[in-house]
Amino acid sequence: MKVTNKPLNIFSNWAQLTFLTLFLSSCGLFQTGNKFDPDPVEKPIIDLDPDLGVQYYLDADLVQDFPLPNGYLSKMILVPGGEFIMGLNDEDPLGIQPSGNVRIAVNAFWMDQFEVTNGQYRSYLEELPEDERSLMMPDSIAWAKEVGVPWRIYFYDEGYANYPVVCLTWHQANKFAKWAGKRLPSEAEWEYAARSGVSGRTYPWEGIYSRNAKTGDPLANFAPNGDLAVDGFVISAPVGSFPPNNFRIYDMAGNASEWCQDAYFASYKVLKMAMRQLVTPTYNNAAESRKVVRGGSWASNDFFIGVGVRDYRFAGHASPRIGFRLAADASNPLIQKRARDGFLSRTGQIVNPNAIQYTKAKATDKEKEASNVAASKKKSGLAKFWDSITGMFKSKKKQPTQTQPTNTTAN
Repeated sequence: MKVTNKPLNIFSNWAQLTFLTLFLSSCGLFQTGNKFDPDPVEKPIIDLDPDLGVQYYLDADLVQDFPLPNGYLSKMILVPGGEFIMGLNDEDPLGIQPSGNVRIAVNAFWMDQFEVTNGQYRSYLEELPEDERSLMMPDSIAWAKEVGVPWRIYFYDEGYANYPVVCLTWHQANKFAKWAGKRLPSEAEWEYAARSGVSGRTYPWEGIYSRNAKTGDPLANFAPNGDLAVDGFVISAPVGSFPPNNFRIYDMAGNASEWCQDAYFASYKVLKMAMRQLVTPTYNNAAESRKVVRGGSWASNDFFIGVGVRDYRFAGHASPRIGFRLAADASNPLIQKRARDGFLSRTGQIVNPNAIQYTKAKATDKEKEASNVAASKKKSGLAKFWDSITGMFKSKKKQPTQTQPTNTTAN
């Protein structure tokens, strides 16, 4: 009797294999290892300040010294352009923030790293003629109404030279800005810089709390529950006393509220209209005497130091709670591109292959092989079962069909 193996039905096996593949693929369970798996995502190197615990999105050398006309230096940082959702992201239980939200695009710009200080403003006054100097002096009467520290000590004493200058009107801040060769930031620029370009934040830092989660220390100079001294300062603090945000900018929450360039309008409707023609929209209305104030002050509670909270004061108003910082247009496209690439890479939005300093080196062949071995060990039972089936099919396909020899027996 002749015994033979039946030849392998290639067509039938392929039909069954195709059907099973389509079925498992439709269920989302089909995995064959490296063929369909993308290469591991190259995560950006985290530029972390170990002392402050702040991850920086911008290179340190993007902070540059800008000399004022009298030689006094002010530090500015190049803020990369981008888009963000402008407006309050936190709850508004009292209904005092009716502006809503709007998507805004801004061009790159320079922003003061610190608020303008008493020392900087005093040096400016020294450059003015006597008659003009008297018009540009801060309002000491407004100071005396709210603060117990004598104005002469706060403004003239060298111990307060690095404190924010306050009690200036919007008009005075604008004149100082023109003398410095800069300008007040637009409201959109101010909020974008305060958020470090990140939509959805409550404060200039990550999270919804105004205190350090480990130490319990306040993250800004403000007055939670009306307690002025809880942060260690009864009134304002020296600029840079609290950690910066991810753009390396200090005091975007608390210390001194800050004048913005924009006139105030109750909603962002005017910015939406301006967006039809402009990036970095600004609401300039000479007939509107109300001007935008942002950031909260040393006397604000934790709601009013939020990055999305708006306020206003009349342009002729001076207050010991209001100071300012300056901005300037960016004109160098190369440094703008470098700042933008670094920001996107560090925030994980894009990995720029040309920005080597921001990305990890590509894996070697040995590292990829080790990664593949590790990935195979982590496969599910169904994936391993499927690999065994395909392996058996391949081994059968390679083996030639053999005929066993005929065995004859004598009856």
